[in-house]
Amino acid sequence: MMSQQSTFNNRLIINEVSQRPGIPDRQNAIEILTKTMNAIGGFCRDTLQKGIGINVPGFGYGFYVNQFDKKQNKGLRELHFAFDEKFTKPLNLKAPIDQQLTTYQAASMPLGDKHGPIHRLNFVVIGQSAGYDYQDCMEGFQLFMAEFSRIVRTGMDGTVDFSFGKLSIKNYSAKFTFDSALVQQIQSAGVLENIKTSQVLTGGSTFRPCDHFKPEQIIYK
Repeated sequence: MMSQQSTFNNRLIINEVSQRPGIPDRQNAIEILTKTMNAIGGFCRDTLQKGIGINVPGFGYGFYVNQFDKKQNKGLRELHFAFDEKFTKPLNLKAPIDQQLTTYQAASMPLGDKHGPIHRLNFVVIGQSAGYDYQDCMEGFQLFMAEFSRIVRTGMDGTVDFSFGKLSIKNYSAKFTFDSALVQQIQSAGVLENIKTSQVLTGGSTFRPCDHFKPEQIIYK
């Protein structure tokens, strides 16, 4: 039975999962889910702080877009987020144009080829951080997302805190906002000035796989 809350949040979703039939220990389920979501958030933060994008399966991507700053005459990076259509379409959610995957995908080219590197969640690492078996963490995350989707279908508004950022849903409109403290850490660490990519379009108009390239190289968006 769903809580009488008017809006959803992490706590409500976790509480609903813990009350599913077949779960023997409700309190243990709450503890595993809470620590798993915290560990997932920590993994995403750590990955982004290294200048690497992150793919949260069935939800969306946090990634870097390479730009050429004409004023500073050098390459810079911008942190962006885009929803996975596997998340928005089944729930009939609307997303801002700058958070739609099609805005960043080139024809017949995976997002990671143009705006990589982008890593997926590593549940072995997440499990170690949470203190539980990685399979329990993976199943917990899947149950969390399934319950979250079910709640959204009821028309309820609310937020989900992913630690590296927060998702807000209101009237079937979705928006993701990066955590301001994380953005400041990324900026102060010089991550946005350290160009790193899996595919770079250079001045010669050819794709060349590499990890880093020199500041004097021209970078096209």
